[in-house]
This record gives sequence, structure tokens and C-alpha cells, in this order.
Amino acid sequence: LGACARKSLEGIRRQVRFVSESTRTIAKSFHPAMLDELGFVPTLNWYIDNFVRSDTLNVEFAEAGFDEELPAPVSLALYRVAQEALTNVVRHARASRVSISLTKGYPCAIMEIEDNGRGISKQKAKNNARGLGLVSMRERIEYLDGDFQIKSSPGKGTKVRVKIPIGADNG
Repeated sequence: LGACARKSLEGIRRQVRFVSESTRTIAKSFHPAMLDELGFVPTLNWYIDNFVRSDTLNVEFAEAGFDEELPAPVSLALYRVAQEALTNVVRHARASRVSISLTKGYPCAIMEIEDNGRGISKQKAKNNARGLGLVSMRERIEYLDGDFQIKSSPGKGTKVRVKIPIGADNG
């Protein structure tokens, strides 16, 4: 191979390495190993500290009843919904505050995520034509026989509420 071809191949190798590392990072954010190793609450705390909390966004986090770990499907569904809801707050809400409340008690776990951002209209929340975020959150929870609600209005923030059974039937 000539010098020009070797240089091109090295550039391609760097790009492939970058894509591979980026894919690994994205995959970890979807289902971080720490979810299995440390559990739902510590993993959600990690996500908040690393991707949500900022100088302009105050995050309040409260949890009760998480002395034992949730079943894996419930833990993953709640994590993914929290991740999507918090990503929406960071990207779209222009909020200065978001509160996350987790309560675990038999037979359900309840998660509420509420922001003081610009909110969304009912029509936009219903149609959600641009993205699959709200649809995906709802489907994840309903697949596990849970209840997904979103309340919002322009200028008054958004509240996502999830209630999901934690019994053996959803494992």
C-alpha cells in the first residue's frame, strides 16, 4: 500500500474506533451495568448527577421504601422512563427545577417526575408526532400492567406519573 492509502486506512480505523466507543457509551446509558450491580435508586442517582443536574437546573430527589431491590423488568422500565422524562426536561422544558419522587410499597412502585418548565399542550402530548419518547414510556409501563399518566399545560410545567406492580407476574 502507498502512503496515501495507509493514511486513509488509519483515518478509517480511528472513525471505526470512535463509532464503537460511542455505541458502547450509548448502550451503557440504556442499560447500565450498575442497574444490575447496584440497583435502581443508586443508578438513577448516578444518571441525575451525570446527565441532568446543572447550574441552571435544580434536581430534588426523594425515595421511600427501597430497602429491597425491584424485579429486573420493573427496575429497567422505571429507569428508562425516568431517563426519557429527564432528557425531555433538559432538552425541551426550559425548567429551573425538577423533582423526582419514588415510593415503593406492596403491590406497586410509584414514580413522579415534575418540572416547572414551559409545559406542552394536550394536543402535542397526544399526537407526539415528532418523537417516540412519550409513546415509548407509555408502552414500557403498560407492558408490565402499569399505569402511565402525563399532565401538562403550556407555561405550567409537566408531571409524569408511573404506577407499576412489583409482584412476580411482571418478571
